[in-house]
Amino acid sequence: MFGKKRLFARMRSYVDILQVVMCKAALKHYPEMENPEGRRVIVAATNILAGKPSVGFSQEELARGKELAARLLKADADIRLCSAQCLRCQSVTEGDPDLTKFRTIEWVATFGPLPPEAVNPNNMGWLAHDMGTKYGVVKVG
Repeated sequence: MFGKKRLFARMRSYVDILQVVMCKAALKHYPEMENPEGRRVIVAATNILAGKPSVGFSQEELARGKELAARLLKADADIRLCSAQCLRCQSVTEGDPDLTKFRTIEWVATFGPLPPEAVNPNNMGWLAHDMGTKYGVVKVG
């Protein structure tokens, strides 16, 4: 049991890295959102994309976050890849009793192809490293 908890914690840390990657990608696409209000919408969007709860956001921020998430998924294959793997990882590590994450994966798939790989610690680690390096979130060496 202890090994499983550590493994899941490591996988959740990869989700955190990928969420930061998606935030940076969003700012790259929409630099005009580089302000407190815009950043809240970006966090709401990436919470949706990473399968995390969006507590403390107004209904307007959540609606704008979902619209932004849709625009990002349509425009950026990296975001689709990160989102799909984050949602799969969250389903495994956090559970998905009401199928919210599963439905979100289906929604993400409407914007383009998703990776066929099942989620595991190795491919999550590689993805977090590769995307984190590409977007300047993690340092190599």
